Amino acid sequence: MTKRHFYKKRPIIGPVEEVTLSRNSSNNRHVLARIDTGADYSSICEKLAISIGFKSIVSELQKLKHIITNPKKNYRPERELLNRIKGVKGAILIRSAAGRTRRVFVPLKIELAGKLIKTKVTIIERTHMEYPMIVGRKDLQKGKFVIDPLRRR
Repeated sequence: MTKRHFYKKRPIIGPVEEVTLSRNSSNNRHVLARIDTGADYSSICEKLAISIGFKSIVSELQKLKHIITNPKKNYRPERELLNRIKGVKGAILIRSAAGRTRRVFVPLKIELAGKLIKTKVTIIERTHMEYPMIVGRKDLQKGKFVIDPLRRR
């Protein structure tokens, strides 16, 4: 099989795509998401997380804001405290342009370009950003997408 035939079988997406998010089958949300190959993990805004059904997790995270915004490197008690929140599937230290933050993972189903991806996304305050969601590299690899930077919605 040549490279050309290999890539023809993969879905092509642009830098911004419409994504359908669902925690369960009854509560679906359609949002525009930024495709970010520089981000390892997908992330969603706190407001979007509340509308999907993660209100209790977001309220617990707001109580622990000092841990999220000023994390200590390799500080196990912080991670264990975040993991005790019901519905959280893990915590990780993320380095970004804004600095270091500790984020939690929650399970979510993403439908992008007709493909359903079961994944874990992080929740972070993104109200100042243009898009409420970023689709990261790990989810793009699961869907085996090809990204065309010239493609527009």
